[in-house]
Amino acid sequence: MSLEAKSDRRHGYLWFDVRGVLTPDNLVELAGRIRRECDSAGIHGAIVDCSGLRGGLDPGTLYFAVQECVKLWGPKTHVAYINPPKEWVPADDQFSRDVAHNYGGSLELFNSAEEAVAWLNERISG
Repeated sequence: MSLEAKSDRRHGYLWFDVRGVLTPDNLVELAGRIRRECDSAGIHGAIVDCSGLRGGLDPGTLYFAVQECVKLWGPKTHVAYINPPKEWVPADDQFSRDVAHNYGGSLELFNSAEEAVAWLNERISG
């Protein structure tokens, strides 16, 4: 993986601190790691801190990358991205969420960890 990703457990969820240049392959590889670690820990929620990421993806590439991520996560894994890089534009963020939802996934983007935890609590605990 070209991304450096450290994970730990906080507030009952897996947290990933990710650093490096965003590429479609890196994003999909990270999705696989999220799924494996969530399954191993018996956890259905992950928070990905994107403050260390650089770059963005064009809409077509983003579409296919998110589609592949959702296939790896499955419907039970809920993923919240926080601290988006300045290169990520709001329209692309909404597009990513829409693609994920259309493929049965659960993905949201937040500016703070508190918002992400609240969303995961609602999604997972009901």
